Amino acid sequence: MTRIVNNKLLYQSDSTDTLKSIRNWNTTFMTTDGPNSTTMKIGLEDFGIPYDTHYRSRVVLSAGFENYPLHYGLLENVTFLLIKVTYNGNCDFPMEDDFDPNYRYEKETYNINYYYESNSGITYPIGRLLLLNGSFSTPLEKIYLNNPLDYDVVLDVLHANINEVKPIPISSAITISNLYYSDIITDQVICSDSGITTGSTEFIINQLTPVLTGYSMMSYIIPYNTIISFQKDITINKIYLYTVSNFYTLSFLTLFDCNQSYARMIFAYTSYSDNSCRYLTSDGVYKDGISVICSP
Repeated sequence: MTRIVNNKLLYQSDSTDTLKSIRNWNTTFMTTDGPNSTTMKIGLEDFGIPYDTHYRSRVVLSAGFENYPLHYGLLENVTFLLIKVTYNGNCDFPMEDDFDPNYRYEKETYNINYYYESNSGITYPIGRLLLLNGSFSTPLEKIYLNNPLDYDVVLDVLHANINEVKPIPISSAITISNLYYSDIITDQVICSDSGITTGSTEFIINQLTPVLTGYSMMSYIIPYNTIISFQKDITINKIYLYTVSNFYTLSFLTLFDCNQSYARMIFAYTSYSDNSCRYLTSDGVYKDGISVICSP
């Protein structure tokens, strides 16, 4: 169906001025005046921020919602935070995704806001983009989000962190190879007052190893309360798991198994931090006694 609209690129509804905006083109931020780029540019060709671990998420911040804590997955602190804000679900018509036409009618209030955990009395606005960058010695503080608008907004979030180097004695390094995602499960313990719901307290990693008579099953038990951190390297299908006494390298047969295992491990390990009832079997993922879908 044909849709007739004003040419928002050449003029605005309330004036004859051309539409001015700041855009990202390849590796350059530039100002534009209608269909023309102007001379104000900052190139990012030589720009790079180091990181070791990253986490990507999408958040729907409901209308009127306040004090939403922005979680960093398993990361305690981050050194890089990027938030892209989409208002009004503005992605159903060409050109409305990069410049929301409703902005011209809501200039005074067209933003959400955030505050730092240590100072809830001061809030800062977020329009379309928020970029915060810390360092290894000064990571970013946790932030909380408010949406004072009367409609939902969508946040695409990228967190990254520079990991602390944790020296591990060579004798404590353990490599577990040829893993499928189903080789990593958990124990099952009662974790609710009703005595029905099952949770978990440790990972169980099962490895088949060849012996003279065929294969033998080797199991590694890793309690949640001994884990310092874990991270994945999808370039070589490995997950690195640090504990208080050992450094484990988990090597997977495929990229799918690596990604699926990482998602399952995060899901189960979350029960240690929020006291929820979660556990893993070789063919299932369970929360509060109900089978759920867990994907990367």
